Amino acid sequence: MSKNILLFLTVIFFGLGAYYFIHLGHYPIALVNGKFIAAGAFNEEYAAVLQYYQRTMAQQKTPVDLRSPEVQKELRRATLNDLIDKSLINAELKRREGGDFEEVVENRLRSVAAAAKNLTEAAKLLYGLEFNDFMAMVLVHEAEKELLEGQLFLEQRKLSDWL
Repeated sequence: MSKNILLFLTVIFFGLGAYYFIHLGHYPIALVNGKFIAAGAFNEEYAAVLQYYQRTMAQQKTPVDLRSPEVQKELRRATLNDLIDKSLINAELKRREGGDFEEVVENRLRSVAAAAKNLTEAAKLLYGLEFNDFMAMVLVHEAEKELLEGQLFLEQRKLSDWL
């Protein structure tokens, strides 16, 4: 009898764990160089992209219907491609910079943050993100991308060719 109760509780425990694992978006949707891209990260990025396009398309004379399946499919594809690019750039920059990686990126971010006065408001207005989320989702990647582009330029290569 106690074995049946233990088995039942084990099944319930793993079932609830799997439910929350999936519900919170911790399952992988892509594998890039041995690192997973989680569904939760994809959904957060996609929500920001959708918010950005909603804000910018509202200003257009002939707005695009962002609810159409074709447009949403294209935005999802572009978001996933961007996440893959971010992962590749991050891994390459870590390989090149080694232990100094985070310090180099932080120095680059300080110069960007100092130059942009209204960045907090713009992030909230255009992307619907708080500044820290905007920094993690957009600015860190842009800093990494610029740093890698500079290194590739010194090697007489282009980032688009490298990707």
